[in-house]
Amino acid sequence: MGNRIYIFGAGWLGLDVAYDFHSKGNEVCVFSRSEIKIESLRSRGIEAHKATFFNGKVSFAAAVVKGSTLLFCLPPSIPYYCETLLDIVATMQPSHIVFCSSIGIYASKEGWVDENCVTDTDSVLHKAEEKITGMNIPFAILRLGGLIGADRNPATYFSNKFDIPNGMAPVNLIHKMDVMSCIEGVIALKSTGIFNVVYPSHPSRKEYYEQKCLDLGLPPCSFQNLGVGKVVKGDEIMRVINDAYKHPI
Repeated sequence: MGNRIYIFGAGWLGLDVAYDFHSKGNEVCVFSRSEIKIESLRSRGIEAHKATFFNGKVSFAAAVVKGSTLLFCLPPSIPYYCETLLDIVATMQPSHIVFCSSIGIYASKEGWVDENCVTDTDSVLHKAEEKITGMNIPFAILRLGGLIGADRNPATYFSNKFDIPNGMAPVNLIHKMDVMSCIEGVIALKSTGIFNVVYPSHPSRKEYYEQKCLDLGLPPCSFQNLGVGKVVKGDEIMRVINDAYKHPI
């Protein structure tokens, strides 16, 4: 990829992104609030540092190589989220920002949705995206669908529950491996813009989760035959990465 990659956030997604990038010979440095995750990263030979967030400021003990790539995998639940992002950018002075956002940002509750649709101006992610797009730094914003993976599927939550509402609403999901490929692609290509990352299949919640419980050998669930929802289009990222979607949901 040609330069150093700084990752803020070592959760379910960020941790595996770091492992994957490092395994492919990239120079990676991760900042996390978790000592356990820091030790796990270091045990695999990955540079990792403790980051402390307080009142919109970040502190850490590490030298920074300016002009690198900055990847945000931070949850929006962090207090003073936007202020924290701004402080990190000011400290790191990156040449390219990749920000993991969410399709939850869209205001629409039903129908087809793409990157040009109205977003919820009250959401933290909307405000964070505004900050990033307002900077004079190239950026790629990835609006992720609901994350699933080999060790994570919402069917485990719905299992053994019955008469669940909104069963006819479509799902908007994405496999973690596809997200990792998209992140790698936009970093390698220095891509800019806003991209939905959602697998292009949208069965109803009822159809998907009732079948998934069977597939995973879980106790069954059932949904009501009612409800509507939005279908998020993930076509734009395919203009950048042809094979963005390799892992069926």
